[in-house]
Amino acid sequence: MGYNSAIVIMNDCLHEIENDPHFGKAVASAVAEHWGVNRTGRTYTPFTHNSMVIAQHHSSTVSINLVGGNMGLMIGHSRRTDGRYCEPDQKILVLKELAESLGYKLIKMSERELKNKPWANQPFNGGSCLM
Repeated sequence: MGYNSAIVIMNDCLHEIENDPHFGKAVASAVAEHWGVNRTGRTYTPFTHNSMVIAQHHSSTVSINLVGGNMGLMIGHSRRTDGRYCEPDQKILVLKELAESLGYKLIKMSERELKNKPWANQPFNGGSCLM
């Protein structure tokens, strides 16, 4: 029910945000502005020099976003709405859905292929979900 917005905040500027009495109004204004901008193809709406709205979506969908380099970009949606997308096997289904929406097929690599990837043996918990 309702809509959600994804916002990138640059952590290096938290001291400025903490002392900015207008930050909340800037967030609300940017979220409202992004609603219309989103339909024009612009990928983000800055609302201060240290923060931006990067995505908006109905709560019946999951927004898939990339964040890095002080920027963010929504790259897709998933229709998985029951909160189970936080579970490891469901995350793979979300990735498959994203790959297919972009014209690709996601397949699991063999153990042999993984041995040749320097990043493959690094632990990653896949993030967490707040509910």
